[in-house]
Amino acid sequence: ASVAYNSTPADTPKKMKIPKPKLAAGEEKRLRRFRPKPPKSFLEVYHRATTQRFYVLSRTRHDSSASCPEEIIELTGSTGNIYTVVVARQPTCTCPHAREGNQCKHMLYVLSRVHRARYDLIYQLALLEDEVREILEGAPAPGADGGGGDGGSGSGSGSGSGKRKPVEGDCPICFCELEGEAVVWCRAACGQNVHKGCFETWAATKRKQ
Repeated sequence: ASVAYNSTPADTPKKMKIPKPKLAAGEEKRLRRFRPKPPKSFLEVYHRATTQRFYVLSRTRHDSSASCPEEIIELTGSTGNIYTVVVARQPTCTCPHAREGNQCKHMLYVLSRVHRARYDLIYQLALLEDEVREILEGAPAPGADGGGGDGGSGSGSGSGSGKRKPVEGDCPICFCELEGEAVVWCRAACGQNVHKGCFETWAATKRKQ
């Protein structure tokens, strides 16, 4: 006679748990899980961030040897809403999408266009201190190119004392190329060139604040 054997949980091989690599002594822990590649959800938001235009209203850098540096960026878009992005160990934004724990287009716009960060850092949800420093040190210094400043533009009638800079590089408000669009410049001081449309949006938004 044949003998039947009933399968029991004890007979089923258990899945082996792969232990997480332990951090070395003194090694920094990333605040969110490391992403080895960009997920589909990121690619959709990244496309919107790199095909839409935003206007940087102000940039403030906080750098201290005792802590990780960070930069606070105020920007607006076509809707006129103003959001604040903080580039730090865990980048944040005040928009509704980001408040739900997501990477929003405002964060990605700042990292990709304003700071020109490496692509493999842009899709991370959290950064290490060295990565934050790399991003901020590689970006234009706030105010160095006129971005977010309070200077005048070429639309003014005064003679001013600024010497106009060559029309080249990026607009310091939208951080897109200057070429191909109408440009005005700061006669009052820095001589920086700016897209005419970007300056008008920047000035109108500043008046409302």
